[in-house]
Amino acid sequence: MCAPVNPPKLARDYVDYFCARNAANVDTVKKNQPRRLQFYDAVDTYLRAYSAIANELEPAGYAPREVASIEKEVRFFEDVVRDVKLAAGEQTD
Repeated sequence: MCAPVNPPKLARDYVDYFCARNAANVDTVKKNQPRRLQFYDAVDTYLRAYSAIANELEPAGYAPREVASIEKEVRFFEDVVRDVKLAAGEQTD
C-alpha cells in the first residue's frame, strides 16, 4: 500500500500520494479518497495490533533499541494519518 509513496517517504510524501501534490486540486484529492480510506484502515489495524502487544515487546526479547524504533514508527504513522486528513480537508480526532 505504501510502496508507491515516493522516497524519502516523509510525511509530505504520504500527503502527496494519498491526497495530491497540490492540495488545491480538489479533483485529485477526491479521486484519491478510496486510497486514503484504505490507508487509514491499514494504519488503524497496525496501531491496534501494536497497542495489544506494546507492553509485551521487551519480555518477548526485543531490545530496548528495537522497542524505541517500533514506538517511533507508530508515532510517525499516527502523525502521517493526521497530516493526510488535514491536507484532504477531513476531520481529525
